[in-house]
Amino acid sequence: MAREYTISDRALVALVTQLTGGYPNPDDTSPPGPWGPVIRQALERLRRASGPVPDPWLEVALNPQPLPPKAAFATAFAQQIVDRVLVLQDVADAMPRQGEQQGIIIVSGYISRFVDDYCGTGFRFKWPFPGPRPNWFTEEVNGADLILAGVQFERAAAEISNEELTRSLIDGAARLKETGLARLQ
Repeated sequence: MAREYTISDRALVALVTQLTGGYPNPDDTSPPGPWGPVIRQALERLRRASGPVPDPWLEVALNPQPLPPKAAFATAFAQQIVDRVLVLQDVADAMPRQGEQQGIIIVSGYISRFVDDYCGTGFRFKWPFPGPRPNWFTEEVNGADLILAGVQFERAAAEISNEELTRSLIDGAARLKETGLARLQ
């Protein structure tokens, strides 16, 4: 005998979220921030780079481990920001020539906004998956995180042919490293 059930939109979203790996964490009632999708993508990048282990943060082998999970995440997070900047630059380059200057302003503004937010004291990493966050995934950004991001920005700048974008990344890298060094002291 077939029964008919009525389910609310919210319950349907919760069901599908649980079935597909969950996002956002239903136990976290704070609203997602503008960097939330980047954090999630960085964690996915870290997962892919860590090899066949489903969740590299659940178990940490003593040897060999190239980077501790926190440092690997900080690196992946900065690389994810650089990837987004490159996509923004590609879009700006595809715009008609009269929009070229506006394009670099938008891209430079994105870099500047990230650096301002990341170097600020209010930036927090929000764990985007259901369940407990691993011990290494702290909310606070420390000096080493900032320095790692600065190094990633510099590395990307060395590989980019667009001079204005290179300058924006180098300027961002300098501020990230300077703030990171100040936090280490």
